[in-house]
Amino acid sequence: MTRTSLTVAPPLIEQLAKAENERHAYRLKEISSMSARLRLLQPVLEALKERYRFECNIGGIRPVAGGAIRIEGYIVYVSPRVHAALLELGFVEVERYTYASVHSLTLKKGRLKLAITVDQRATEPAL
Repeated sequence: MTRTSLTVAPPLIEQLAKAENERHAYRLKEISSMSARLRLLQPVLEALKERYRFECNIGGIRPVAGGAIRIEGYIVYVSPRVHAALLELGFVEVERYTYASVHSLTLKKGRLKLAITVDQRATEPAL
């Protein structure tokens, strides 16, 4: 009977630290890849906050397919009011997918493309 050697896994704390470092490095690379688009996005987010009281969840800003940047509120979906505000700011809808309770939209203004998911069930006063 031969005994096979088992490899011992590193301590859990080291595994967690390694995983977190990898996640952080990936996110920094992701942010760096969006730098030019983020410069275009900043004044849009400032206008949304100032004029329409929309607080973007900046941790949720992500690049998505087709060169767009996904923005979201703190509950992931944005309200129809935010969609209307973006249209008022000069964005145009270039893509729309409609589901039971949400619209998944891509909007464009100049070189900036935004992806948002609009909650159709939200009821808010008009702009």
